[in-house]
Amino acid sequence: MSNTKKTYKWKVVIIAQYSKDWDPEYKELIDEVKESLQTLESVRFLILTYRVPHSTFKNGAIKIEDFEYGNPNESSEDWKDSNFYDGDDIKSFFSDIVLPVNADKLVFMTWGHGAGLGYLPEKIIPPTDLNLWKPNEVFQIAGKLKTMELLREYQDQIIAEATVSQFINANFSIKKITPTPALNALILKSSHLRDFASEFVQSTGIISAGDLAEWLKILNQKVNIFIASNCLCQMFEPGYSLRKVAKYMVAAQSLIPLFGFDYWSFFCSLKDDALDDRDHVLNIIKNFPSKYDEEYLIWAKAADTKFDREVLEIASLSANDLYYYDDLLIEINKLAELLSEIIINNTENVGIIIDAREKSMDMMPGNNAIGFIDIFHFTNNLLFYSSNSLNNEIKKVISEINKIKIKCCIAAYPQSTADWPILVPITFEKPEFLSIFHPAPARYDNQKFIYDRFYSERSRDTISREKKLKWDDYIRAFSKRFISSY
Repeated sequence: MSNTKKTYKWKVVIIAQYSKDWDPEYKELIDEVKESLQTLESVRFLILTYRVPHSTFKNGAIKIEDFEYGNPNESSEDWKDSNFYDGDDIKSFFSDIVLPVNADKLVFMTWGHGAGLGYLPEKIIPPTDLNLWKPNEVFQIAGKLKTMELLREYQDQIIAEATVSQFINANFSIKKITPTPALNALILKSSHLRDFASEFVQSTGIISAGDLAEWLKILNQKVNIFIASNCLCQMFEPGYSLRKVAKYMVAAQSLIPLFGFDYWSFFCSLKDDALDDRDHVLNIIKNFPSKYDEEYLIWAKAADTKFDREVLEIASLSANDLYYYDDLLIEINKLAELLSEIIINNTENVGIIIDAREKSMDMMPGNNAIGFIDIFHFTNNLLFYSSNSLNNEIKKVISEINKIKIKCCIAAYPQSTADWPILVPITFEKPEFLSIFHPAPARYDNQKFIYDRFYSERSRDTISREKKLKWDDYIRAFSKRFISSY
């Protein structure tokens, strides 16, 4: 490695998730890093890549690369086994590799899949619908958990038929599990087995924003620009968790292609002393659509035949100033208390909440609805559908949220509508600020998974670590009232 005593203008730290399935997308990211270094003498790139489990590395693997001007191909080590999601390798990367590199400013970037409330998940869709899961993957995970013994514990609860025992013994073994159409049908038929299968997904890895925020403290330096090149991650909870360790956050509320944003223009702009942090995040948003011109789309499809240009129709990206998240928390808590009162007391305004939620676009389309909606859209739909019947307290809170949005949201793709009149129905417009979790008043498997894992009273993952977010209480009250299966 090169001498770390030099002080760089920027150090760019990237944690990337790699799978052979998206090799072209990952290769483009790394190639853009190397290409940009031909002119970036004052920038250092430090990259930790996590490779998902495969035949060579059963638990996954990591490698660390260190790129700088004059040494664009330097790599610190080859792939090595890693239990990535316990965080130890990430913390060691921060303390041993990143911290010793001196730089005036810091960019931190995650790259790979996103789960809204966490980064780099290996699995996120619960396998409760054959259209939403891949049986082979689920059973590979199940094999690691000694599924035969575990299923036998559930055997008496599944279906009171003697054939169930024969069925399980015929299809499951400790080392190998063979999915069959009959087994798939049984899982769909049995709520016990279906929920059990979902546990495989819930047990897989995810880096929570709360954990990442704690680990970033190791760097002893505030992140100037936090970029989540992951789907669904521009939510309130991650931004709130990161507010003390990062200044600006750029992320997608809905989807972002794995090919990401315009890396080249962003990396090269870091040498421009005339640009401040706000200019940089603004340019990330402005340059995003220009990357995906027709020539690039043809290249992307040739590089990865699975690339679907239609993802751009629901793609989004926004840049927020995390300074305002404490103020936003105050207003979200007020709104949660007021809405909870309506739900619990069954007032005449319950229907307004239902209408506002149903007319707020979910960040995932159709039957894939995950329960993430734009808070700006939801609150303004409350106003629109209320016909002025909401009390003045709620109207005041919504007004304050709108004021915070104007100051907090620096830019959004496809566009920001901060200057729009307030009282317009926002039903199918693209997201433009940040998301919150609010399930629709109907059961969707994806949003039930999110609710069970993060919001229910029995959830294993606590989002509001500081116990300050009252939105969780409102979501539980709403779900118990309108989604009885929750």
